[in-house]
Amino acid sequence: MLNDSGITEGFYSVQIGKCKQEYFYSNGTSGRVVKKREYDALYDSLVHGYSSLCNYEIGKVIEFGGKEYVLNEQRRFDIPYGEDIFDVKYTVY
Repeated sequence: MLNDSGITEGFYSVQIGKCKQEYFYSNGTSGRVVKKREYDALYDSLVHGYSSLCNYEIGKVIEFGGKEYVLNEQRRFDIPYGEDIFDVKYTVY
C-alpha cells in the first residue's frame, strides 16, 4: 500500500498540521515501517559496537539491504546511514 501511495523504501515523513513524524520503510525481509528513532537506535548499535554484538565472532558476515557487511575487530559494522538494516540475512559459515 505504501508503494501505491508513492512512498518508497527509506526515510519519509508524515505531517498533519504542525505535527510531523519521521519513519523508515523497509520492504525487505521484515517488510515493516519503524519510527526514525527506532531506526537510529538499531543503526547506532550496529555501527558503534554496543553489547548486542558481543556474541558474534569477529569476521561474522551479515547481509543488510542485500549487501554483505563484516563485523570488524571493534565489533562494529561499517554500514552507511540509510541502509535498510531491517532487511537482514544471517550468513552461516
